[in-house]
Amino acid sequence: MKAGRLSWFDKLIYFFNLLAVTLLLCTYTAPYLNPETLWIPAILALGYPFTLGINLIFTFYWLLRKKWRPLLYMLLLLLLGWSMFTKTFAFKTGSPAISAGTPQLKVMSYNVRNFDLYNWKENVAARDKMLNLIRAENPDVICFQEFYTEDAGQLHNVKLLVNELGYKYYHFEKTLTLRGKDHWGEAVFSKYPLNNPDKIVFSNSTGNIVTYADVEIGAGQIIRLFNAHLQSFRLSNKDVKYVQDITGGLSQEELKESSAKKMLIVLRKLRDGFVKRSTQAQILAGYIQKSPYPVVVCGDFNDVPSSYTYHAISKNLQDAFLQSDFGIGKTFNTFLPTLRIDYILASKTLQPAGFKIIDKDYSDHYAIVCNIGVPKNEVKP
Repeated sequence: MKAGRLSWFDKLIYFFNLLAVTLLLCTYTAPYLNPETLWIPAILALGYPFTLGINLIFTFYWLLRKKWRPLLYMLLLLLLGWSMFTKTFAFKTGSPAISAGTPQLKVMSYNVRNFDLYNWKENVAARDKMLNLIRAENPDVICFQEFYTEDAGQLHNVKLLVNELGYKYYHFEKTLTLRGKDHWGEAVFSKYPLNNPDKIVFSNSTGNIVTYADVEIGAGQIIRLFNAHLQSFRLSNKDVKYVQDITGGLSQEELKESSAKKMLIVLRKLRDGFVKRSTQAQILAGYIQKSPYPVVVCGDFNDVPSSYTYHAISKNLQDAFLQSDFGIGKTFNTFLPTLRIDYILASKTLQPAGFKIIDKDYSDHYAIVCNIGVPKNEVKP
């Protein structure tokens, strides 16, 4: 864009337009550039909808000004990011139909934040609201992240889900046990048998794992179900500060440091989160690729659709949200409207339909639900 013989105002517009273009181009590299190599684009990817919006404003500005050359450049820029755009924004006004006669599996994924365990006076009330939500939706399979249970008493959540909600089969992998009776981890509860249950343990984290099991809903209809909880940024998570080595939030000592030092601490934790998730995503992608059955991948990825994490895991899979919903799909209960970090992904031979986000603020994540049509499949050799 030539800026010669321009007024100071036009030069200022060109400058900020160039800055916005540069940020968006850097953002476009995030899905393909491993944060271990360079992690700045990963941070920019978190703000992709905002950066895109700013560039759209400049595009309309040049259109109104009838400046065709800068308008052409802006349109080419937007076209270059089409793949990222279509993975971030859904444009379905109705759900696809599952083929007649195809068995269906209703799947829910829900980060329950330990059933609000640390709100000591109201934790049972919050837990009961989550359970009522589950009763109303009545999924066949529930993938829980940040699951908590005790061996006896009012918070024996395993017993409650099995006996009161009728989930006869479950797979609970513990990531932490305290006092010999309090357990934290990831859990799957199912109305169908869970065969060959196992887990993926990451060497770079003790609190984040992936569990998986084979769900057979009919003769020849088997899926491998993955339940993933990947590395968080661990920033000021007050809800888990009582648990040893789970929270990485800013300590009282860190809060006393200068603003510059605190900013460096935050940036370091952002970097560490991106780097750890990239490794975890690659490992999970390998397990998905080797699965002998079609897969359904549920969970809290702690990253957005414009990220390296999402790109690595979702390769050759369908995103159920994109198949059935409209908009950007916020799943993390925060003031930011752009954080879709919880997913249900499915192999292309499966038929996801009816995806929805249940925006009840009982946890810091919203529950997500989807029906999965499971045609007969052949086991890979």
